[in-house]
Amino acid sequence: MGGAGSLQNTAGGTVAFSGGGNQGQHGVAVWMHKRVAGAVIGYEPINERIISVRLNAKPRTSTLLQVYAPTTTAPEDETENFYEQLSRTLRNVNKGDLTLVIGDFNAKLGSEASLATGPFGLGTMNEAGERLEDFYIEHELIAANTLFKQHPRRLYTWLSPDRQSRNQIDYDAVSRRWKSCISSCKTYPGADCDSDHNLLVASIRIRFNCQRKNMLDKRLNLAELRGHVAEQYAVKVSNKFDALQEGENDDNSLGEIKVAPKTNSNSKELYTK
Repeated sequence: MGGAGSLQNTAGGTVAFSGGGNQGQHGVAVWMHKRVAGAVIGYEPINERIISVRLNAKPRTSTLLQVYAPTTTAPEDETENFYEQLSRTLRNVNKGDLTLVIGDFNAKLGSEASLATGPFGLGTMNEAGERLEDFYIEHELIAANTLFKQHPRRLYTWLSPDRQSRNQIDYDAVSRRWKSCISSCKTYPGADCDSDHNLLVASIRIRFNCQRKNMLDKRLNLAELRGHVAEQYAVKVSNKFDALQEGENDDNSLGEIKVAPKTNSNSKELYTK
């Protein structure tokens, strides 16, 4: 599927996508469960390698960037353009947002702790990893899947076609100031996802503020504020003010109001769907 846009699947979830003209080479997408889709403020397809989704959440509004970096065999200018565009996108993110940058970075950060990584990475950093580390430090990000001690089986994210090499090249990066919101981040090698990459799952302590459809559809129907409905409304308001004025003149009237039975009104509700 090429181009950019969004669609709903049969389960009620929403998929926002960008690019994808050449199968297996380009294109990124974010799938959101139907319980989360209501919290989406908006999404922006940047290009075939980057898409941004903003979510209404607590403790902070969250911005998610899904990315797919060029491989280590790609031309240098292609990699350079990718990081320049990603930097521009991050600079446009609201400074107060909880920012997540996730995806296939085709880089190895290694197992040494730094400002960009925790002490529980996998393997040895390569040249692409050095570039990624500098990028994380510049934008105050940290790789969440290097923060937690795991069995090596829960660390590698990619398995070579000959099944001899296991590397950690996919990362869930989060703003360093919000890293305490991440309670876990690990891979699930047994997940059936039809890919040479393992499913990488992060648990995040945030709550989505989903807008209810019936509340969004409720609107004032100003056309009802005409004719007999307007007259009935004016009478009801006038009666309430008369009751308040009587209460000021006679303390006993307050007791009478409290025990007065409610009367049914034939006035129409001033809302429409």
